[in-house]
Amino acid sequence: MTVALGAMMVLGFAACFWAPEPRVALQGWIRLVLAVALFATLVTDEDISMDVVLASIAIGLVVPSLLGWLQAAQQNIDASTVLGIAAQDPDVLGTAVVEWGQGRWLRAYGSFPHPNMFGGFLAFGLVALACAVGRARLKTSDFLFWLTA
Repeated sequence: MTVALGAMMVLGFAACFWAPEPRVALQGWIRLVLAVALFATLVTDEDISMDVVLASIAIGLVVPSLLGWLQAAQQNIDASTVLGIAAQDPDVLGTAVVEWGQGRWLRAYGSFPHPNMFGGFLAFGLVALACAVGRARLKTSDFLFWLTA
């Protein structure tokens, strides 16, 4: 596993030299290194509780989910420099929408730059939430904690 991760990081760094924008590619490579470091830490460290990791991912769903609900209800996304969200209007071409007979329905972006990323995060987070609840139900001592949460 470590050989494959190391090869992936070396190839990713080498790809920075052939990229049209080397600075952008280098930033992507730095994110790759951070992701590999997080993965390696979660896999190899025995002191890390999977319950804490799963619960953290599930708690991280709250803000993007609320933003997604508001965006879907309002059918408009206002720009926010604080949250780093660009304005999206379903009437403007290029905005991710679902087209149907009566018009265009804005797809929720949440706090992400594209609705597909938002949907992937929600899918992963819901699986993490289900795993966290399932693991908590297996432990009778934590059952009351999860019931009140």
